[in-house]
Amino acid sequence: MITLFHVFTFLGAIAGLLLGISTGSHYFGFVGAALLAPLFAFVGYHIGNIPWLLVLRGEKKRFDKESTDALIDGLNGKYALCPNLVLVHLRNRGVDVQRFLPYLCELMTADDLHTRNRGWVALRSALPEHAEMIPSYFPTLSKEECLEIVEKLKNA
Repeated sequence: MITLFHVFTFLGAIAGLLLGISTGSHYFGFVGAALLAPLFAFVGYHIGNIPWLLVLRGEKKRFDKESTDALIDGLNGKYALCPNLVLVHLRNRGVDVQRFLPYLCELMTADDLHTRNRGWVALRSALPEHAEMIPSYFPTLSKEECLEIVEKLKNA
């Protein structure tokens, strides 16, 4: 899924690339363009990531203000779209996120592709050792295939 943050990153890299080509060729000719274009693209890529980093920082501050119980309750409510961020935050607070494995398995076997994707990302973020147990899982598989693969995780 492509988000606005991916667009910012891509546009930052493209703008950096074009600026590097323009600046390099103007001051140093072809060699300058060839040398500065990748450097400026790299810098532009990272500048394009600034909005994403600012949002993550804001979310962390918002989660810091919430109680642990409120964050857990929010998994099925206001934080349902970002379970990976919530679970990683809970893990950093010392909460055993292993108990959320049935919740993640439920997400990973949902009818909706986007819900399966959120579950997969949350599993990879919060419980990476469990994600390694099912390397054949992809949210784009059919629901039946996802059920079959996630069953292996439940039985492990």
